[in-house]
Amino acid sequence: MLKQKTIENEEAFLRQMSRKVDFLEDPVQEIANQLKDFCQNSSLAMALAAVQVGIPLEMLYLKKTDLNRLEDDAYDENRILINPVIIGAYGESEYWEACVSCLDYTGLVKRPYGVVIEYQDIEGNVHQEEFTGLPATVICHELDHFKGILHIDIASKIIRCTPEERLELRKKEGYKIIRKDGPFVKAKQKTL
Repeated sequence: MLKQKTIENEEAFLRQMSRKVDFLEDPVQEIANQLKDFCQNSSLAMALAAVQVGIPLEMLYLKKTDLNRLEDDAYDENRILINPVIIGAYGESEYWEACVSCLDYTGLVKRPYGVVIEYQDIEGNVHQEEFTGLPATVICHELDHFKGILHIDIASKIIRCTPEERLELRKKEGYKIIRKDGPFVKAKQKTL
């Protein structure tokens, strides 16, 4: 059974660097199943980096990245990305991000509007794929976890709110596209 890591109980663990998955040594399918089970049992998770549940490997599970289906409890993209790397980023967007590891802290974060990702699937096959809009935001959020970065480190504003309050906030101040092209300039991480 996977145990969720949070800033309350294991922030130091969350702040470590994850390592690349080794398809010869790591139980890839077992970990993928565990990530899927965790996400399917969490109504709040849109995606999950393995480190958030005690596995510091570069694996992530995508559950919900479609803006129009976020409130659909049956919706699950059921995608695993292994050893993902951003090979291109452009544009700029802003969204009130939350995280199962950061409890009730919601942060306004700027991310690229679009990213090109190179990753491996569960069999180890290499893919390149472009993601735009909210999927790009969600993937960038999860990739930050691999480097020990939390959304609260790079947010321009942070508030505390319940999941219900966050839902209302996102309805009022939804996903915002600042621009769809041009280079993305990464926000500086705050020093604590």
